[in-house]
Amino acid sequence: MSFIALAMLACVDEDPFFDPSADTADHFQEDELQPVESGRRVSQARLRCSTRHVLGLSYQVVGEMRCMDPDSLIELPPGDGIDYVFSSVMPYFAPEAAERLREVAAVQPLEVVSGYRTVIQQHVIAAWYEYGTCTVKDAAEPGTSRHESGRAIDIRNYVEAEDTLGKHGWTPLAGDRGHYDFMAAPD
Repeated sequence: MSFIALAMLACVDEDPFFDPSADTADHFQEDELQPVESGRRVSQARLRCSTRHVLGLSYQVVGEMRCMDPDSLIELPPGDGIDYVFSSVMPYFAPEAAERLREVAAVQPLEVVSGYRTVIQQHVIAAWYEYGTCTVKDAAEPGTSRHESGRAIDIRNYVEAEDTLGKHGWTPLAGDRGHYDFMAAPD
């Protein structure tokens, strides 16, 4: 147990994602806020549904994970047929899953809506589901989502990409259009 604590402390100073001088306003876009209306209460004003609001903390978690096990997740930057639709999509995947996504994207461009999620992001999504907000139709319990393993993806252009994804080891999840799992990657 003390080894884990020391390993985590060793990673803190090397966190490439934390910039204390960064302007947190960069995490929000003007169109995320609802227009102000006279007579509304603060509790009635909501931000649009996005895990962007926990992105800084999520990147810190990924930094720690990669510090303790550099091969656990690899970055798959946008480009070469991979387009991350939202700025809140974290570009990380299990190594073999990332390689297969590159192969798919070389044949069929992908519009990625969601890829890797931290348990923090999954808590947010599960809460939206539990309270019936944000049009979330289903959500795995935090700690059980396939997205948390880096072996799941949600894509917008799933109709065009389905055959190519299947040929490269990605399996659609029944009842969740656009969700694919790469089950060949080891746990």
